[in-house]
Amino acid sequence: MNLSVSRKRSLTVRLVKAHQGDVDEFVKSLAVSISRQIERIVIIALHGAIHEVATIEDAIRFVESYEEDGRNKPIDRYEIEVRYNNGDAIHGKFKNKSSAVTFLTSYQPILPKIR
Repeated sequence: MNLSVSRKRSLTVRLVKAHQGDVDEFVKSLAVSISRQIERIVIIALHGAIHEVATIEDAIRFVESYEEDGRNKPIDRYEIEVRYNNGDAIHGKFKNKSSAVTFLTSYQPILPKIR
């Protein structure tokens, strides 16, 4: 179908009007995801001190390198809070390193494969 520029614009306007609610919800979700940025990640290894880091990568490094040796009481759990610049926060409690790292890994950006 070969439409003129005028007909394409008219079709675009009608499609947007017909699905205005969906378009508005998409734009709202897009604005939130673009503007909401991680401000910091708070990690509490319960039996130790509170550690705050600024990036997911730093948080993963901390959890992976944290020494759960016999000099400390056994680890009870890791508590992690991801804080955003818009005031949102997501809290997680994990019984072991593996679960904590899996949680943190879910916040890493998915990078496109370079060919």
